[in-house]
Amino acid sequence: MRAILVVLALLCAQSVSAKDDVPFPELSTEVYCLDLVSKMLDKGEQQVEKEKCLGDEAALKRKLKSLWHLALLESQQYLVAQYYKEERNQTYITAAHYTAQGVGLACMDGRLDCRFPPASADDLKTFPYLNSPAYCSATIVGGMGEKARQAKTKECLDNEEMLKRQLQPIWSVVDKKLVDFCMPLLFHIKQHSYKMLQMCVASRLGNACILGSVDCKFKS
Repeated sequence: MRAILVVLALLCAQSVSAKDDVPFPELSTEVYCLDLVSKMLDKGEQQVEKEKCLGDEAALKRKLKSLWHLALLESQQYLVAQYYKEERNQTYITAAHYTAQGVGLACMDGRLDCRFPPASADDLKTFPYLNSPAYCSATIVGGMGEKARQAKTKECLDNEEMLKRQLQPIWSVVDKKLVDFCMPLLFHIKQHSYKMLQMCVASRLGNACILGSVDCKFKS
């Protein structure tokens, strides 16, 4: 959840256009894995679990390396600055959390070909219908002529409608507990928009891609 809060807080400054990516982190995961098994009394079991941890980390590293360029720039920067100064925090599990939002957004906008069960009528019963006109009206700055204001409002509403259409088909893979978390948060920060909802749920879809429960491939 902390990763979601960070991305939402940075959203206003974020652009998903071309950017200078932070280099993929080459982590020393052995200290993390040793710390993970350090309380085990049986030395043989400890060694087995340590090797399993290292294997899992290596597999996750291979998966993330191909997806890292999709991670949001602010997420990349925050991850490297806040988590990887100490070796005991060097795990690709954390990297996965901070890569997931960007991967989920790539699924939604078509940069990744993601196969997931279509949302059913029961899924869509929980889909939130937000007051986009009120949101768009609130985002229009003062001092704008009537025609310019109308054009900006239409652009905002068209974008909201596009985002709603992107979100509805993936609702089958969205954790409803996450939605219960997202909606009060959106009202708290006074951003009742599909743009913010998209960011809030993108991590769930991206995480499903990373873990393999949703089939996600780059388009050829």
